Amino acid sequence: MLMEKASSFFESIVKDLGMGEALHLQKIKDNWRRLFPPPLSLHTQPDFLKNNLLFINVDSHVWLQELHFYQNNLLEKLSSYRVNAIRLRIGPVATTVAETKDNTRTPITLNEEDRLFIDNTIAVVKDDALKALIKRTMQNAFSCPNKKKC
Repeated sequence: MLMEKASSFFESIVKDLGMGEALHLQKIKDNWRRLFPPPLSLHTQPDFLKNNLLFINVDSHVWLQELHFYQNNLLEKLSSYRVNAIRLRIGPVATTVAETKDNTRTPITLNEEDRLFIDNTIAVVKDDALKALIKRTMQNAFSCPNKKKC
């Protein structure tokens, strides 16, 4: 009973100070990679939360376009953090890919889910040369999530 009163008291103070959404945003940021494993978490980053609307930065137009198809899935995973809506936009994303001494990036090995996603995406393409080009491009994008070459 005492713990419930203390919890309620602190929640009230946090809300009165306008820090409630900041705390929810920090929880989202802390759990981002668990909620959205790579490669998604390498191309996205929660930016700010206002009136239960989460603004998510995306590092490229390609990812932005793709994520528009999955907005409901993203929102479903974020609902436990009191997020009622999301807005995707181009913005800075801190990469977690390790930098080497010569300022190049270490490529990430594609997992089975990534390979299946790529194969399913290109399955509808009829032209073999175009299919190969799209597959190679997607593999590079997934395994090297920054703008520089791996």
